[in-house]
Amino acid sequence: MILTLLTLAQCLPQGNQNWMRDLSQSIGDKHLNAIDIPGAHHAGFLSVPWYVAIASIWSKCQSLTITQLLDQGNRYLDLRIGEKDNTIYFTHTVQSKQLLKDGLQEINQWIKAHPGEVLILDIVKDSDFKSNSNSQTEKLLGDLKQLFGDMIMSLDDYKTKTYLELVQSNKRIALVGDFNGLPRVSSWSQTQSGNWGTVVDNVANWIPKQGKQAIQDGSIAVSSAAVSPQVGKDISPPEKVTKQTHAALRDRLPQIKERLGVIEMDFVETDTVNVIVQHNL
Repeated sequence: MILTLLTLAQCLPQGNQNWMRDLSQSIGDKHLNAIDIPGAHHAGFLSVPWYVAIASIWSKCQSLTITQLLDQGNRYLDLRIGEKDNTIYFTHTVQSKQLLKDGLQEINQWIKAHPGEVLILDIVKDSDFKSNSNSQTEKLLGDLKQLFGDMIMSLDDYKTKTYLELVQSNKRIALVGDFNGLPRVSSWSQTQSGNWGTVVDNVANWIPKQGKQAIQDGSIAVSSAAVSPQVGKDISPPEKVTKQTHAALRDRLPQIKERLGVIEMDFVETDTVNVIVQHNL
């Protein structure tokens, strides 16, 4: 155990690029939903057209690119998408400049370079996904299958294979959300900037009650430690509020004995990722 902790301590500051591989002795015989996984809320959304810049202050939830988030150790990506003129882009109440196809190429390049890692991609149509037909959805699902190929795990793979078996069979992409149907259960916790600690209380209280049940029934438990503003009252910069949330998460999460499942975060901090990864030991 001491050697494992020392090895992990040496690895984590470098970015956690291969933390699942490095912890294979601890997580090798576990199913995906029994592993504690750091995640990024609204990944891929980085910048917006100038004409919606002011309105988008609270829309941006990350400062890192998808590749940087993966290097940081996040293995769950919340990818919210919208559609305009048959083009699919990342969105969070407003349209970003980032296209989904570019983000998926980043993911594909990254996972091929890290053969010991497994990813959960939660691709969800946001409110401005305007297509009234299923054609765009079907096209996107086809594009996902063409890009990731046999790496996409089936429902049977997800239910029956352990981490090591997923890696050995190269089934390393779990698609959830609107584009596959793997089981997922989510806790959406929100708070205003003046009460940011509430979000951590909600997550800490939800995990023992619902996280354990999610593991038992085969779901992926996603606790959202994301800070949402109260319209008309919040003026604090979102990154400042999120720093307070991360500090509280780092204090509370090690006290939880149960499996954490996925912890989805805004403006993910490496120190918080480290705490979640270490919880697997």
